[in-house]
Amino acid sequence: MNADQAETRLQKWKTILWILCGGAGMLLITSIVDYPILKAAQNQWSGEILLTGWFGVWLILVILPAAQGLYLLISKNYSEAPAKKRLGIGFGYLTCAWVAAAAFLVRTLMLSLPSMFYFIVIIAGIFLAVLYYVLSRNLPSEEIFP
Repeated sequence: MNADQAETRLQKWKTILWILCGGAGMLLITSIVDYPILKAAQNQWSGEILLTGWFGVWLILVILPAAQGLYLLISKNYSEAPAKKRLGIGFGYLTCAWVAAAAFLVRTLMLSLPSMFYFIVIIAGIFLAVLYYVLSRNLPSEEIFP
């Protein structure tokens, strides 16, 4: 694949990224808004919680972006594309998966999951941010005349 084809494919992946980020963001927002309602329902029905189709959407919004982000960052198919653009889109997908994981944390606050689960997701977000910062600083400049 040449550089133009790689750039065209990256544009398509960027469009899909915006759609997935919108879905993950909406899951996070609805989790925050629904939390008081779910907590009241849990208290009223003495501990039982409502399981909805939300978890299926969440599973798709974690697995699909994480897999695509890793593919864009590791694959040799996109090595012809500008590194800065490929890095940005790849980490965008990973961040989208992290936002979906954060939505899961908010949604399951009432289940009293082990605190290690919350810790791992928060540390993963910090790790993603630091890794992106380090990798983006070490990229070579693409200017012809520096």
